[in-house]
Amino acid sequence: MDVSIFLARVLGLYFIIVCLAVLFRFKEIRKTFDEMVSNKANVFFAAFLSLVIGILLVVSHPVFVWDWRLLITLIGYLSLLKGICLLFFPKHMLVCKRAIMSKQHVYYTIIIIFLLIGAFLTYHGFWCGY
Repeated sequence: MDVSIFLARVLGLYFIIVCLAVLFRFKEIRKTFDEMVSNKANVFFAAFLSLVIGILLVVSHPVFVWDWRLLITLIGYLSLLKGICLLFFPKHMLVCKRAIMSKQHVYYTIIIIFLLIGAFLTYHGFWCGY
């Protein structure tokens, strides 16, 4: 199986599942987030995971062609950037996340965008291929 197809399937399903959980459990997710960020170890662990996922995606999928596969590469670079920013600027990142979560319409818009990205990747991973 091609790496792009595999990653489209994995990332697509991940985005769909997580976004649906967040949409249906917004209040619980927000409370959990507030509890999580109060512990520095949790923030470091989130940075570590984001960094590892970003590095894995960037190294395994350096595809810079103007089609759907570029989205996977961009997700990798954004995850890598998020991990680096969480490691070096955790307070600034948390302020930004809190600001986004406080504006419910902005938060829902972002979740819907990621849900659509997940559907797009899932479509290409399972039914479309190249």
